[in-house]
Amino acid sequence: MHISPHIIATGGEALTKELRQRLRAVWQCSVFDIYGTTEGLFSAECSFGGGMHLFEDLGIVDVVDEHNCPVPDGTLGHKILFTSLFSFTQPIIRYEISDMVTLDPEPCPCGRPFRRISSINGRSDDILYLQGRAGGQVAVHPIHFWDVLESCGDIRQYQVVHE
Repeated sequence: MHISPHIIATGGEALTKELRQRLRAVWQCSVFDIYGTTEGLFSAECSFGGGMHLFEDLGIVDVVDEHNCPVPDGTLGHKILFTSLFSFTQPIIRYEISDMVTLDPEPCPCGRPFRRISSINGRSDDILYLQGRAGGQVAVHPIHFWDVLESCGDIRQYQVVHE
């Protein structure tokens, strides 16, 4: 392939540190992550590297718990409720996204007024409940498998089966 991109924009799946490093090494360019849904893009990575700014002029993003009650900034939410402010043909009001995110309580050093997502911890409906050593269940998100397996280097593909 004879192309030389200046920037690579990723979205749709979690951009791991390892994948970001591989993309930079192979293509010798910046990697930029975006986040949203088919119904509306609502955040993008800050060019200063400080999380992902919400596009609060284009939509309302509520980070909530299991009962749809707002969680304070700095607290991991169970899901997102997204309301589009730009879709007039088909209004999107409090569209549920099962991603667990944390909003940064601090303002961004870049000076933008919009809040930032400081972490995306995967989908709440992807959690595996495994038997604990001392009894009971332990909640494990598949993203923790990715972190460990990607650090091994020699693994090209894997599958987790939960029965």
